Amino acid sequence: RFEYTSRETASKAKTRPLTKEQIHEQLVKTGGTLFSFSDTRIVGEEGWFAPMSVLNALRREILQAAEDAIILSWHKNTKQVSQVSDTPSKLSINTNTVNNAQGKGKPCLAVLVSSISELNAARENGADRVYLALNDSPDDISCLSQSPHNTGIMVPGIIRQKEMDVFVSRLKQYSSLGIRHILVDSVGVGEYIPGIDLDFSVSSFYGLPVTNAATMRALHNFEFCTLSPELSGQEISDILLANKTGPLPAICCQGLIEAAVTEDNLCKYAGISEGTGIALKDEKNYSFPVWCDESGRSHIMNSSEHSLITEYPWLYESGIRWFIVDARGRGEKYTGEMTRTWKMRMMPHLSAEEESRMKDAIIHMSYGGITRSGFKRGLS
Repeated sequence: RFEYTSRETASKAKTRPLTKEQIHEQLVKTGGTLFSFSDTRIVGEEGWFAPMSVLNALRREILQAAEDAIILSWHKNTKQVSQVSDTPSKLSINTNTVNNAQGKGKPCLAVLVSSISELNAARENGADRVYLALNDSPDDISCLSQSPHNTGIMVPGIIRQKEMDVFVSRLKQYSSLGIRHILVDSVGVGEYIPGIDLDFSVSSFYGLPVTNAATMRALHNFEFCTLSPELSGQEISDILLANKTGPLPAICCQGLIEAAVTEDNLCKYAGISEGTGIALKDEKNYSFPVWCDESGRSHIMNSSEHSLITEYPWLYESGIRWFIVDARGRGEKYTGEMTRTWKMRMMPHLSAEEESRMKDAIIHMSYGGITRSGFKRGLS
């Protein structure tokens, strides 16, 4: 049993007061959590109003308080159960979370691409490293020999034996060209590569979900690990504070986040050739881009583009040193302009006017506008 008092407030309704049914409907939306409400009683005088965002925030706070109460109930000192505190309303910035390996190093921008033209556009506009998707790597990889020190290969998380055979056969070719950086979406491939060649530098993208410091420590041999885009700012801060000796933390700062992958070839059903894309529209008229890879899988993306352009200063001060733009399938123009804009954003001492202009440019380039994904709400 626990009690919780929220800081959220309601005001006297001028026209349409909230009904108990409306309040109940919002509070019981606990999908994606470990909880559900079996009995809800709403008491008090009527005639009050609060926006849906307040009710949603109240629900999240109640669930967080319930989680805290359960955790504390297992603590030896049971008196602490009564000390469950309010969920912080403001994000605290801890600038001491940078681990020793990072120090005060400069930020680096990595760009993910799916064609040689996109790769060249990213290079020409200042990307510190460019990862070309394995399935989009040309048969003749000699074209990758230019600037091999900042070129890498991205291996998909779901990889069939045939694709794995191709990758293994090419590892020696990549090595001979001086390409030493591999980005993975699964632990298995990440652990396999050093067994082939210890000189390869392995890092992970968000397909290998890093949601806590324990995962970072388990991947201690990696160069950097991309934190899950579902994490809130506070959850990111907690991980960075606990990550003393693990790999460098990275974050996907821009791009369409993958919502689902299916073996169903949706492009084939729509009569479209592989390697191209379609869009799905839901009952709320949101459009979800879908691209079908050469193996027949369909990758369903979110309806709005993930962007942490506003949060960049906080992320850098908190200890993030690798920022990743996912430009796969977006074309040469998008890749070049987005790379250039983010490199400018990473420059110190920008004016508020310059920051605002860059944000407007990113919104204009983005698919379906921009969203911060889980940065505010997090996994809870």
